Amino acid sequence: MDNEDTEPVNSPVPENSPKLEDDSEKLLRHIKPAWFHNGVPSSQNFEPMPKDRSHLSVERGSQIDAKTAHTRWISWGRESAAVCSVTVGAYQENSAPCFHVPVDDPGEENPEHALVQYPDVRSQASKLAKKIKKKAKVEFIP
Repeated sequence: MDNEDTEPVNSPVPENSPKLEDDSEKLLRHIKPAWFHNGVPSSQNFEPMPKDRSHLSVERGSQIDAKTAHTRWISWGRESAAVCSVTVGAYQENSAPCFHVPVDDPGEENPEHALVQYPDVRSQASKLAKKIKKKAKVEFIP
């Protein structure tokens, strides 16, 4: 598969990474404690940081459940107040393609890892994050 038309030159998505096509597939996102108030995640959780090169890391809900993903995440020493899901379709209807990009870093293997491509322009990425937050569903709270 050629991602040339959808991926910027500096993309963290390797060539030939499969694009996710099942609109109903849930993509899981770990929610930072500082950005989770009264059971509601802030839109900051759904916006890539500058270091992420306009891509948001998620995990494929078709391959791992939210509780298992959370347990593994905190075993790596990371924080998570909750795990939320957004469907591939919600991203796609906002022109944000999703790609399966497994991580094989020793000690932090994540075969379910995927990336969502956000706009390169920061203000547009923020607007998308606000739209996506409205579609997010809390799947697991420890």
